[in-house]
Amino acid sequence: RVFNEHQEGLQLSYDAFDASVIFYYKEQWNLAILLSVIAMESMISYLVFNSPLKDLIMKIRKCRNEQELRKKFKNALSLVKKVSQFLSPLLKELNYNDLINELRTIMKDLNNTYNLRSMILHEGYKSCKEEAEKALNVASEFIKLAVTVFDRFNATEINSVPATV
Repeated sequence: RVFNEHQEGLQLSYDAFDASVIFYYKEQWNLAILLSVIAMESMISYLVFNSPLKDLIMKIRKCRNEQELRKKFKNALSLVKKVSQFLSPLLKELNYNDLINELRTIMKDLNNTYNLRSMILHEGYKSCKEEAEKALNVASEFIKLAVTVFDRFNATEINSVPATV
């Protein structure tokens, strides 16, 4: 994917996802899962802090400044909580009902993938091919959803700017 100046922040998520795929094919299941989660976490961080959606998210979360936003984001300790407290309300505010439904369909797998990540990091868990495959699939779906939000919002913003003569 080629990124324009408004999408450069998405690169980290794509790079992490690409690395997760490489480790999957190298049969390093734990690394594939960990990098899948990193791809999703960097995507939601980008949407919250570095995208054109930031001001709207601050309004939704009732933050007076970026410091308050960062504190609330940090206090949402897991990826699932960040998605529930930041992405879900954003989708509702924007009336992206189709994306709300898509997000609902992947939340269980997203939660399971995040739990696997925690088990790998904190308990020395050894994952398997099927778990890594599921992690890649959920990360892919999550990234597609987040990019759709970003692209749709940008298209709306661009279309709402008055034409100049």
